Amino acid sequence: MGRRRSRLALAMDLKPKAFALFERLSRVTRRSPLHLGFFPDIRPYPDRFVQVYQNDRYRMRLASPPYADVLPALAIDNWDVKLPSFAEADETIIRRFVGIFQDAIVPGHTLTPVDAESLAQLALDESRLANWNFAYPAPILFKRRVAEGLGIVLPPYPHYGHLLLDVLMPIAHALRLGAGDGRKLTIITKAHRIPLINAFVSGLRKLGHTVEVMELTPFDHAVVPELLLARSLCRNVERAYGLHESLPYLRSIFEAAYGPVSVPPSPLVYFSRGHSRLRRLLNEDELRHGLIERGFTVFEAGWGNHPQQIATFTQASVLVGVHGAGLANVAWMQPGAHLVEIFPSTFRKTTGLHWAAEHDLGYDFFLASPEGAMQSFSIDCAAFFARLDAIVTRSHLRP
Repeated sequence: MGRRRSRLALAMDLKPKAFALFERLSRVTRRSPLHLGFFPDIRPYPDRFVQVYQNDRYRMRLASPPYADVLPALAIDNWDVKLPSFAEADETIIRRFVGIFQDAIVPGHTLTPVDAESLAQLALDESRLANWNFAYPAPILFKRRVAEGLGIVLPPYPHYGHLLLDVLMPIAHALRLGAGDGRKLTIITKAHRIPLINAFVSGLRKLGHTVEVMELTPFDHAVVPELLLARSLCRNVERAYGLHESLPYLRSIFEAAYGPVSVPPSPLVYFSRGHSRLRRLLNEDELRHGLIERGFTVFEAGWGNHPQQIATFTQASVLVGVHGAGLANVAWMQPGAHLVEIFPSTFRKTTGLHWAAEHDLGYDFFLASPEGAMQSFSIDCAAFFARLDAIVTRSHLRP
């Protein structure tokens, strides 16, 4: 099975052993983490803020009917990622925070902000050890750079959903609250980055912000006198997004960057994963054929067609798609539209349901076959179309 690692694979994984070794080395002196470029500790934000714009607890819409009624079915074979160390235990509560922090360091290889005093990674309501994905060594002392104005870290996450809703959305939210008013913004990122980040920066400039881009390498670290910390987070990581009120501002940033965008009108959309390596739908051709017969438009997303993604999802009234990062685009859909999410029967998450709930969308899911190699699976098209036809009819959208 693609997501279940064998005992041999776990035994051969050297990352935990390397992490343990460098953790011991990082305890030799107080400055050892900086010398190694290795910051193993994750700690809550210290009380050292120039200004706090928001610090609250938000109860997600997922906690209320009709969305709460779907949760028991999605709890079976559920693979939601959890944060056991997160202070808020209620998985229907999202912690939201926006503030300007004093004296941070940003390592060039990980782009994870670190407290300049404790040399611990800065986190919202978490206290734990990191892992090799977020703490590994690099010679960052070779070059020290100072960020002027308000530092904003934009890590080039390859996961579209996390980048859009967990990174860019909180920053847009913070700017909407006034965190950047009258300040020069210094975007701290990497030279090789996803086009979405460039579009975000371009949009900010066109909206009137003064923006400088600082590109870090693994040999650099940035000293940041004032760092924007903007987060929304939940113990259940799939439900971290809780800033729907700032979607219009995020949309305005991208509209400023892209200008007018037109796509053929289609209220019925099938969002295909295309030739994705993981979670492939083995009989997708059969599914596509049946959907096209029913008036659906087939759309495939890529980093190069983000303007068309926004436009396509904005006008969609019924959207069908296999669970994946691209479904974060449901945030662009209008209230009252409907998401139909397809899962393999042995894998379920509440991410899509949560995104749908936050934007007042209808939601249904359909279980296909169990997962095979590389998380691939197939779907019973006859059963699916019977279910889908009822949804489309109920939505008064049959072409």
